[in-house]
Amino acid sequence: MASHGFGAHAVRMHSTNRNTTTYLVGLSALFVGRVVVQFVQLVHEFDWLPPFVAWQSGALPYPALIVFQVGIVVVQIGIIKSVMTGRRILPPNLVPALACCGFVYLGVMVVRLIAGLTFADGDSWLDARLPTLFHLVLAGFLLIWVRHESTTTALRPTATADDDHRLDTDVGAQ
Repeated sequence: MASHGFGAHAVRMHSTNRNTTTYLVGLSALFVGRVVVQFVQLVHEFDWLPPFVAWQSGALPYPALIVFQVGIVVVQIGIIKSVMTGRRILPPNLVPALACCGFVYLGVMVVRLIAGLTFADGDSWLDARLPTLFHLVLAGFLLIWVRHESTTTALRPTATADDDHRLDTDVGAQ
């Protein structure tokens, strides 16, 4: 695996970025699949897929929902690109707050799923199992990305092998 002039540290980062990218692409693909299937069920319902109404909790009308979903996919693409290149998007001071939001989001959706499967059967929002599962997908995407943001050191875009050698020499001289 080439280090692209960033030294051995970049090789480790590249491997980590590749794994994180794989997880994020997989979760994003699941979400895109959900968006596409719901739209397909709107246009032409297939018996072998859950009906259109099963994909929606009713919290938002479908036209607003699909606009938000497309926006989420666009943001996911930007995040995946940043992870692939080892770049950070967030200022480090925002990472803990976003991690907290991600865990709260995950927790609320787990409670929602458990409630819908047990005592709240029939409640339109709590009993919306498919939307809840895909909220879990989004929470997973968010938490994996935040972990990347908290552990990634931003790459120096103009660094070369000569820069690494000079840094090693400078450190060794101290």
